[in-house]
Amino acid sequence: MILSLKEQWETRDRWLKERLETVLPSAMDSTDTDMWVIITDGNNEDPLTKTLLPARLMNARGKMIFVFTKEMRQCISVPSGIEDIYQNEWYGMNSPDWKGKQFKKPETTAFEFLKVLVERCKPKNIAVNMDDVHTFADGLTHTNYIELCKAIGEERLKSSRDVTLAWLETRCESETLAYEGIVRIARDIIRECFSNNYITPGQTTNDDIRFAMMQKAVDKGIKPWFECTVAIFRKDYPGMHGDTHTIMPGDIIHCDFGISYLGLCTDRQELGYILKLGETEAPEGLRNALKTGNRLQDIVTANLKEGRSGNEVLKISQEAAKAEGIDPTIYSHPIGFDGHGAGPSIGRFSDQGAIPAGEHKIANNTAYALELNAKVAIPEWDGQVLMTCIETEILLKDGKVHYLAGRQKELHLI
Repeated sequence: MILSLKEQWETRDRWLKERLETVLPSAMDSTDTDMWVIITDGNNEDPLTKTLLPARLMNARGKMIFVFTKEMRQCISVPSGIEDIYQNEWYGMNSPDWKGKQFKKPETTAFEFLKVLVERCKPKNIAVNMDDVHTFADGLTHTNYIELCKAIGEERLKSSRDVTLAWLETRCESETLAYEGIVRIARDIIRECFSNNYITPGQTTNDDIRFAMMQKAVDKGIKPWFECTVAIFRKDYPGMHGDTHTIMPGDIIHCDFGISYLGLCTDRQELGYILKLGETEAPEGLRNALKTGNRLQDIVTANLKEGRSGNEVLKISQEAAKAEGIDPTIYSHPIGFDGHGAGPSIGRFSDQGAIPAGEHKIANNTAYALELNAKVAIPEWDGQVLMTCIETEILLKDGKVHYLAGRQKELHLI
């Protein structure tokens, strides 16, 4: 069920408060962060801004400085309704009865008041958003860095990489409970569009179907977070995204589709088969190709263990797959506030070795797009290889991998 806009805003604000009360303290504790300062500007926002604002504030209101310690949640900002969630002592909004008062413009600048908070809290270290690996943790602009150093010096500053990734990748309890329903919305759109309701072999193109998927999401008031693709694979044609072809009997069709709803993203790839006259199921070689992809999923999820790095999961899974005669390509990634989210990457499509983004450790209460392919020779295609690309959303919770809204084990038949 799609919530009304008012219900969506209320839900997202509840989740934000829950995250600030549970995820934030844990993230700061586990990364030995005394103070975290996030500076964002209207029209030039830090990537974390959307994860910190109440739903009704769709963008930063001018300059906003978020200051977090284990005991304090401040936002140095002009009054904007954010005070329902954060303290704003800069404008005197630090008491329970501040509502309804007339406020006097502060005599200090935002950076001068930041200095007051730093001198009061005396943090041993101050995390700021500067990082050379993860762009999520690199949102501090050069101008704001200069002003920050003028105000509080640079001796205690450290990269916020670890606390940023912990904040972004960790799902609070309410988010984990809702995620399956969000994924199911996207999967239902794929199922409907990969059917005879939308596909007439010999007439419908793959371009028609990709726009149908995106349109169905938009009609529901949901935003696709990337351009959906639909590709065709057939004998003597390897399949290329971006090419437009008429869908014909005997084709394999492949989609890559994701939505963003209630601030959380989905990312899914599924496969369909266009039945030839007289067929009631896909050829055995194509069915086995999907089973091989499912087996590769099993291998990766069995090795997705808390405390391992993404690079370790990649290497162990590659070795296990090859030992079973599978030709694997693994390029799984975190999902959450972003479709290609913060956390440890597990390979790249173009790089199957260790990568800097894969050094981060797997953590509990995190979600991933289990994205991979197995290259399988198809007997019915005279041994031509099919790159069996599949992608499924999963959640790692309490040491177990949970498939969100299930995974594809049978080809869609059209």
